[in-house]
Amino acid sequence: MEHSGGCRLVFRRLSRGGYGEHPDRVFLCRGPSSLFSCRRRWVAGDTDICLRVFPFPIIYALGVGLAICALAPLLPVLLGNQFEPAVGPMRWLAWLPLLATPRLFLQTAFLASGRQGMGVATLAFGALLNIGLNLWMIPTWGWWGAVLATYCSEFFMTLTFTAQIVLRLDGNGCAPAQKLQIGN
Repeated sequence: MEHSGGCRLVFRRLSRGGYGEHPDRVFLCRGPSSLFSCRRRWVAGDTDICLRVFPFPIIYALGVGLAICALAPLLPVLLGNQFEPAVGPMRWLAWLPLLATPRLFLQTAFLASGRQGMGVATLAFGALLNIGLNLWMIPTWGWWGAVLATYCSEFFMTLTFTAQIVLRLDGNGCAPAQKLQIGN
């Protein structure tokens, strides 16, 4: 994980500079390199650490969703009446970060633990599912179909990452080790 040192440096500079911390960036920049190693087994304790950090981004996503929902009616006031139809989709899409955060945590943990192939396959299939559902749902339901397709694909990816992690754990709470091949 060569990039994690650079992430840590940027994170330290931002937090020292008084810019605050973005909760999921703390995990995404710092977590994988310190919690997971491609050269050791993924143990149940790693999951426990993730679960202790997890509430902070969820609370952040919930706050942002509430703020966007509450402020959505101001969109036509600020940008003009032609943006009135955007208020509905904006309110429904405001909750997307709340659903995407668990997937992002699982995806990062999954990829950082040496299972890049299945992780990328899950993301690719989720993207193809989103495209397919959009092609089917948008002509029928318009923007509501696009929102529903997005939520369905996010839920599918979260469920798939969860199933892959749970099904690979053995009785001791460990998943088989997989070494990451760098440069070979």
